[in-house]
Amino acid sequence: MFRRLLPFFKIVLCIAALYAAFDTLVVRTGFYFRYAEPESIAGSVLLGRTLVDCRMDHSRENIIVLGDSRVGEGFSSKKANEIAKVTKLNFIGCGIPGSTPRVWAYFLRKVDPERTKFSAVVLMTDAVTDTEINEDFVNYKLDLNYCLPLLNWGDLQTFPATFSKPELRDRARRLIAFPLVFAQTDLRALLLHPLDRARKAAQWRSNYATGADDYPGQPTILPDLELEGSPLLPRDWAGIREEIRPQLASYLALSSGYYPRPSVDLATQYRRLWFGQIAREYRAKGIPVFVFLMPRGPYHAKLGCPTALAGSMAALASEGAVRFLPPQPFAALEVPGNFFDQLHLNSVGRTKLTDLLTHTIMEQKL
Repeated sequence: MFRRLLPFFKIVLCIAALYAAFDTLVVRTGFYFRYAEPESIAGSVLLGRTLVDCRMDHSRENIIVLGDSRVGEGFSSKKANEIAKVTKLNFIGCGIPGSTPRVWAYFLRKVDPERTKFSAVVLMTDAVTDTEINEDFVNYKLDLNYCLPLLNWGDLQTFPATFSKPELRDRARRLIAFPLVFAQTDLRALLLHPLDRARKAAQWRSNYATGADDYPGQPTILPDLELEGSPLLPRDWAGIREEIRPQLASYLALSSGYYPRPSVDLATQYRRLWFGQIAREYRAKGIPVFVFLMPRGPYHAKLGCPTALAGSMAALASEGAVRFLPPQPFAALEVPGNFFDQLHLNSVGRTKLTDLLTHTIMEQKL
């Protein structure tokens, strides 16, 4: 019986060996990620790394400002460094669209493995209290896609354990063990048109940092709406672009507490874990981690949303793990004239936030 099955086992072993060799050559060496689709989720993480590399100035004290697309839209490295030109500080704004604190932790490990590149780390948060969190980020599925180019075999136990749902833990293990399976669609496109992809990836890498520096922000300004009803909605939608009305309605409903939010305990656990882990790793090297309130939305001031620090972030601040910048000045920017949609600052808000954050960090650092 065994002899009859022996050829089958040999074929299986050969396939496994070929897969392991291909996986090592293409993925574990980083070759594939050099040519991954720049406009994909994994590509946005890789472009963030390119941005950091291009903006590093080893003759100055580098300060990374890290967050999601709201940092990309709302903070200008170029303007910040014009403000700080008389100092030794070099601000590196890095907004990875759709990213979360879990992604930031692994991203920082990738770009700064020794935790010595930066003289300070500045992280955004969109909530001063845990009760404001609108999503179960402990089990945020897209974090798997974002972390694909950031993980290695050493994360096989620790990374899956950061999810509480068994199916996501299992998926995370498979992601680390078989990254080719998760990247197969893009890898197939790369193999079909390697020269086109190589040119596109190289072009994005060479132009991304310059394009981000020269980006002026969006000129659109939202109107000051009169809100009414339950959930709160504008009495008149005049002046609001048709394409953003659904997102704006959802934002108003969530921000005014119309829809139930996920477990506060999960939000507390998540924020303490990831902000705390980043802070502990840098604190061990004597490097401060600042957290600031990213202006949360165009009508937060009108909705009377909280501006006083409470919950997990207050605890981390009181323990000395992070330095939470006073949230009230940032909350003062939460008016429609500073936004172009329900989440992102416009060019006016970009200038105001950059000025406020840069001067605040300068006061802390100098």
